[in-house]
Amino acid sequence: MTSQCGSGHISPKQLTSWILYLAICIALLVAGAQAQQATALITGTVKDPSGAVVAGAKVTLRNSNTNIARSVTTNKDGYYSFSLVPIGTYDLTVEQRGFEKYVHSGITLEINQNGGWTCR
Repeated sequence: MTSQCGSGHISPKQLTSWILYLAICIALLVAGAQAQQATALITGTVKDPSGAVVAGAKVTLRNSNTNIARSVTTNKDGYYSFSLVPIGTYDLTVEQRGFEKYVHSGITLEINQNGGWTCR
């Protein structure tokens, strides 16, 4: 059973669980619909270990080879989406006040990749 401290903060143990949970929840979906565009879609939901969504988290996707980065903010449902992402290798970073910065490195996007899962 997890418990939260006042002000919505979580313990370091819960934070570690949240980070591992987020890593599992990274969804890599759908390659580009057009053959000339080698792109993919990355979507996901940021949740804490108790399953509560984390709204307002900054999610950054950085290409490991070019260093080009894009950032989005999770919506009220903890959802984020990066569309038209060129194939390649990426690092995904999640930042939110009250949480330790999380980085997942080595995400490889390939053409015709299909998949995704809902994290609960």
